[in-house]
Amino acid sequence: MESSFVKLCKNRYDDGIALAAGVMRCGDIVAFPTDTVFALGCDPFNPDAVRKLYEAKKRPMDKPVPILISDVSSLEKIAVNIPEEALKAARKYWPGALTIVFRKTSLVPDILTSGKDSVAVRIPDHPIAIKLIEDVGGFVAATSANLSGHDSTVEGDEVVNQLNTLVPLIINGEPLGKGTPSTIVDFSKGRMEIVRKGAISLE
Repeated sequence: MESSFVKLCKNRYDDGIALAAGVMRCGDIVAFPTDTVFALGCDPFNPDAVRKLYEAKKRPMDKPVPILISDVSSLEKIAVNIPEEALKAARKYWPGALTIVFRKTSLVPDILTSGKDSVAVRIPDHPIAIKLIEDVGGFVAATSANLSGHDSTVEGDEVVNQLNTLVPLIINGEPLGKGTPSTIVDFSKGRMEIVRKGAISLE
């Protein structure tokens, strides 16, 4: 069965996102644009949905999946022992292309973090992504919407080419970062460590 493809326009903007949020709340996965690349997302607190995400992307189970949030205050539900330096970085660069790794709470399922005691989090700077996260309940597990080992997707047609029949719904829209991934910094050990260079430089 082929993926449904929703192109948002002004008079159907909320309807399309509400449809996607409903798909996620029912335990399935959705592809949608962010400020960096297209993302493949699901309910992070539903282990079965997370498993579908791994299977659709053919992502190795030992690679954790980040969580997207819509507000810094949401961190308290999924992260503990948050360093002040991490909060300063979040307040400066969120929403934006900075992913921060924190120690996770027990509410975050192990399947999402590959059994690790940490979780990667960011707030995307894209109106479709933010509205979708809010409609789902404030949290979306999300990784790039491409088959593992393939280039990240920056156009809806590319998502269809790679994931058609594997994803029930694809929301079309333009990512704002044109393919540059987020920078990942790890604060889970109490000090900052650069995990991946990306859109935000070390300087």
